[in-house]
Amino acid sequence: MGVVIAAGGAALALLTLHWFPWELLLRRPLPRLAAYTLGTLALALPLTGLFLSWDEARAALALWIVIGVGGASVAGAWKLDRLMERRLRREEELELLRMRLGQGDERK
Repeated sequence: MGVVIAAGGAALALLTLHWFPWELLLRRPLPRLAAYTLGTLALALPLTGLFLSWDEARAALALWIVIGVGGASVAGAWKLDRLMERRLRREEELELLRMRLGQGDERK
């Protein structure tokens, strides 16, 4: 029965988060990283409660360690993506400036 309650709670939370009027509240769409975080919490919190009701503190701890490491890897990937996008944009802007000044790429 506890599994049914946890699964139902997670489903209800996910549906609420999905249809919540984020854009009206924030005046812009919910950022994807925030959406990932909220979705993960909607799944993990009911499961944590279930584990604790079963006296499975080690399982709850393992769940949160995996979530933490996974979340950190996603956040790191997003930061790396932004860094690479900025670097590429700077290189493209520099190339456009060279072309405007008549200094094409002499390496070719």
